[in-house]
Amino acid sequence: MSTSSTPLDHVHGRLLWEGDRILVEDMQTLVGGQPLSASGTIDHPGPRAIVRLEFRGTALPIDKALFDAMPVDVRKVVDEFKPTGTVRGTATLRRTPPEGPAANSRGKVELDAYLDLNERCGIKWKGMPYPVNNLTGRLEIHPDLWEFKNMRGDNGQAVITGSGRVQKVGGSAAKPALKVDLRLNAIKLPFDDQLKDALPPAWKKTWPILKPTGSSDVNATIKVEPGAPDSYVLEIVPRAATSVTLTYTRAPRPGDSGGTFELPMDHVTGRFVFMNGPVFMHDVGFRFFGASVQFAKGWVKVEDTGKFDLRVGDLWVKDIRLDQRLQKIMPPVMAQFAQRLDDGRTFTLKGDMQLTWNGLADSPARCDWGRALVVFNDNAVQIQPNLSLKNIQGQLDHVHGWTDGETFDVHGALNLASVSLLGQQITRLESPIDVDHGEARLDNLRGRLLGGALEGKLSITLTTTPRYSASLSVQRADLQEYARTLPGRQTFRGLVDARLDLAGFGGDPRTLSGGGEAHVVNGDLGELPVYLQLLKVLTLSRATKTAFDSADVALTIRNGKTYLEPIQFTGDAFSLHGRGTMDVQGELDLRLRVLYGRDRVHLRLVSDALREASGQFLVVPRPRHAVLPQVLSQSTPRSVRRPQVDRPASRRPRPPAAARRTEIM
Repeated sequence: MSTSSTPLDHVHGRLLWEGDRILVEDMQTLVGGQPLSASGTIDHPGPRAIVRLEFRGTALPIDKALFDAMPVDVRKVVDEFKPTGTVRGTATLRRTPPEGPAANSRGKVELDAYLDLNERCGIKWKGMPYPVNNLTGRLEIHPDLWEFKNMRGDNGQAVITGSGRVQKVGGSAAKPALKVDLRLNAIKLPFDDQLKDALPPAWKKTWPILKPTGSSDVNATIKVEPGAPDSYVLEIVPRAATSVTLTYTRAPRPGDSGGTFELPMDHVTGRFVFMNGPVFMHDVGFRFFGASVQFAKGWVKVEDTGKFDLRVGDLWVKDIRLDQRLQKIMPPVMAQFAQRLDDGRTFTLKGDMQLTWNGLADSPARCDWGRALVVFNDNAVQIQPNLSLKNIQGQLDHVHGWTDGETFDVHGALNLASVSLLGQQITRLESPIDVDHGEARLDNLRGRLLGGALEGKLSITLTTTPRYSASLSVQRADLQEYARTLPGRQTFRGLVDARLDLAGFGGDPRTLSGGGEAHVVNGDLGELPVYLQLLKVLTLSRATKTAFDSADVALTIRNGKTYLEPIQFTGDAFSLHGRGTMDVQGELDLRLRVLYGRDRVHLRLVSDALREASGQFLVVPRPRHAVLPQVLSQSTPRSVRRPQVDRPASRRPRPPAAARRTEIM
């Protein structure tokens, strides 16, 4: 009747043969040491027998003996689940003779079983080989259908439940075509080696790259049908304390020692839906080096080679710092850029991101971003050691770019409400910003400085010894607003037009070179003493206390030393004309001569008369380490100080070392 047989020992019961029928009544035996009873009929004993037997057991072991007793097609399905343990319930076996000479001589054998799993059963399905232990539930077996109901098991801390069906829809007894429809749920499923081994090859490849820890809740729907693509839908919801550590290796290159680096993502939340290959991500959040990161949507696709493509939309990074921890894992070109942004304060990023890798060991991953926004809140950017943009309030708009660890490419639009440069506040500062080929550029700066219009451009290389250049100009800046930024009570005023061009490298001011000029008009640059105001009366000028109403200075910078020539202060009573220098420490040495009225011809008698009085109105402020305020300071004297009296050279006190010097000729 069958090509396979199962020995039954210690059989007892009753067999009644009546005519062409054998009646089986309450046959008892032991299978695996556990009782099994059977009853039924066998009609037409022999090759043409028709068999109907019903078996009952309370602890029937799921072993080779049971497998061998099953029909071949049923055995094939059972074997894919690798079941262990014991079952209780009933099974009905039916056999009918073969139909036709070409049919299998064993005939047609069918089995219907209704089994309840006893405790300590287990399965490990071939389609997702994750072991489930202590499995309970109900299993219904029919000739062309297996049904799982109320299945419940565990694996360590994980609790696993499920239901489903496996249906035979064609094929042969040795290789049946199966339609699978399963629904599984797991609570507290740990990210361990058992789970890794159960994953598809592509995800096994990325496991050591992501290094997940913690646990998650999983809902899975698995559908397999001949002629249709397999459908695996897994929804993963991380539990508290879940983390992912993105691990990547950067090959050594000139200037980059390379190595293996880790990017920790802690306290991961959200929904991850594995759907026939890609993983779709929804409402994801995590902590990254203390910063809060979240994004609304995204997806990642991983191939068996490890090649992957990850895309994220509406990424939002709050309160991040590009501190030394991050700089250590950045490629050198990115680290150089980050060093200039790290002033201890945080900023915010928004936008879309794509991360791709071709799966080749020697190839770097590439990161692209678009529609990005960078929001500054009182940050600073260092241009060179003594020159920075400070108190930055505003944002970078429409940012896009990419990096592969070696190349760093960023483009966008600078839009700052306020920033401090060289001690002065600039408002409404705008410019395109470009970072590529190892250089950062602001090619079309426009803003407002001291009420005037600021224009220019800046550039700096992202190297260990950066080279930088700047070209700035200001039109109609209000000198009175500048005076308010100085200590003490300053009364001078005027409108300033200025231009400055400079270039240098590293942090050594002796590398600076360039030039510029400044002009003050409609000015009130200090007050005349009462006895000098009479000169205005003599020249029929309007009666004011103003010493000078305009000033002009041109400068040239060579090897960090600034040459001021010419310097011109112009007033109705008299004017000053001369030249000077400023060294790299910021100390001034000025040489000025007096001109009568607005005439540029030197009048010896007037000049001699005014020499001793000149100290009453000419005071050159001690310069700051900033070029533009220096230009303004060099061209604008402060308020009147106590008169100084010339003494014979032998009686004059020696000036302090490195003091500024002003001579009136």
